[in-house]
Amino acid sequence: MSEAWCPGSDSSAYAATLNDAWDALEAMDVVVQARKAGAVIEDGRIVLDTLGRRCAIDPWTRSVTVDDREIEVLEAVVVLHYLARAGDVRPRGHLISYRQLPGGGLYYPTFRSRVISVIEEMDRNDPGMLLRAGQCLGGENREFGSASITIPIFPLLPVTIILWRGDDEIPGSANVLFDESASCFLPTEDLAAVGTMLVTRLMEAGRTSMEMRMNAL
Repeated sequence: MSEAWCPGSDSSAYAATLNDAWDALEAMDVVVQARKAGAVIEDGRIVLDTLGRRCAIDPWTRSVTVDDREIEVLEAVVVLHYLARAGDVRPRGHLISYRQLPGGGLYYPTFRSRVISVIEEMDRNDPGMLLRAGQCLGGENREFGSASITIPIFPLLPVTIILWRGDDEIPGSANVLFDESASCFLPTEDLAAVGTMLVTRLMEAGRTSMEMRMNAL
């Protein structure tokens, strides 16, 4: 993949990448890969938890679905890459920034504008919403900064959001950190796409949480 991980890109541009990802996975023992990735096999399909949803990967039909609906092509590519790259590595508990990933400095300005800055704006507009939304995605609160949460993108790929609340003089800020093992599961460009996937799901979960709170009034 390339700069096309950005939101709004033409999904047809990923057709060849998606086919290559299927070819790579089908050349492997999918049962073994599912186990290594923290997934399970159900009714001949790989079932993988991702951002609070159960994703079904069917090598026979070459489909990646959530609730029986095909997911976006770019997200499907990321799912397949994660499955194919899974090995014996486990999260190590040491956090690093996107900039510290292999080649991450090249993509960091875009990652910051399309992921970190969006998260900062979300927190300014509704403090507390990010934590509520993150918990809906299976996240666990942490004790970094003013508030923080670790959210499992996939079973073995956690991402940690840290928020620092500002005041009248200093604006608030945020960061998105990866476990140092992240590059064992996905290339750096895919991890940029993971950031946009996370932001999208946080927005969806935030809207759902707000609607539930309003309905409860």
